[in-house]
Amino acid sequence: MKSDHLFKKVCIAGLIALCALTIPASKAETSNNLAEVAIQAGNFKSLVKALEASELVDALTQDTSYTVFAPTDDAFKKLPETLLASLFQPENKEMLKTILLYHVVPGTLRAKEVSSVRQLSTLSGEAIQIRTSDGGVKVDQSTVVKANITASNGVIHVLDEVLIPASVKQQLTIKTPVMALLERAIELGVPHFNHGNHQACADIYETAAMGLLNMDKGAMSDAQRKMLGRVMQTASKMHDSSGRAWTFRKAFDQLMEQQSMALK
Repeated sequence: MKSDHLFKKVCIAGLIALCALTIPASKAETSNNLAEVAIQAGNFKSLVKALEASELVDALTQDTSYTVFAPTDDAFKKLPETLLASLFQPENKEMLKTILLYHVVPGTLRAKEVSSVRQLSTLSGEAIQIRTSDGGVKVDQSTVVKANITASNGVIHVLDEVLIPASVKQQLTIKTPVMALLERAIELGVPHFNHGNHQACADIYETAAMGLLNMDKGAMSDAQRKMLGRVMQTASKMHDSSGRAWTFRKAFDQLMEQQSMALK
C-alpha cells in the first residue's frame, strides 16, 4: 500500500512538472520587452520602423514599465501617403517622436484600468481622451481592437488608427473657420466637463453647433450640415448633460477630421 501511495505521488509530481514545461508563453509571464513583443507580433512593422527612425526603440527595452497604444500596419496605411512619407524625413524627426510618445503612457494599465478613466497623460505631454461604450473603447478617434498584450516591462493595446496629438495637427493643418470654432468650443467646454459641470460644457457645444449651422453654405458640405442637424435633434431630447456633451463632442471630432487638410 505504501509503495502504491508513493508511486501515485511521484506520478502527480511528474505531471505537474510536465504541465509547467508545456504552458504556452502567452499563458505564462513573458520575458520579452515591449519592443521585442512588437517586433515578433509581425503586424507592427510600420510602428517599429517609426520607433527606429525616432530612436525610441531602446526606451521600450528598459525596465521602466509603459502602456503602449500600438497602431497596426493597417492603421498606418490609413494616413495619407504624403504625410506618412514626410514624417520619416530627417527634418521631421521630432514631430514623429512627438506622435509616437503620444501613444505611450507611464505605468502598466490593463484594459479595465484604461476604460475606467476619461483621459490619460502621455509621454508627449498631451493627454489622450478615453471613451467607453457598447462598441468598445475609443482612444481619441481610434478603437482598441485587441487589449492586454503583456510584455516584461508593460502592456500593449492595439489600435486601428494612428493617434495624432493636437500640437502636431496644428503644424500639419490649415485651419478652416469650422475648425477654428470647433477648437475654441472644445477649449472652453473641456474644463467645465472635467470639473463636473457637464451642463455648461453641453451648452457651449450646443451654441457652437448652432454657430456652425449659421455659417456660409460653403463652410461645410451638405452631408456635414445634415449630420450636425441630426445631432442637434438627438441632443435636444437627452436629459443627461454628460450624454449631451459627448454627443456633440463625437460630432465635433468627426467634423475636425473631415475638415483637416492634412488628413484628406
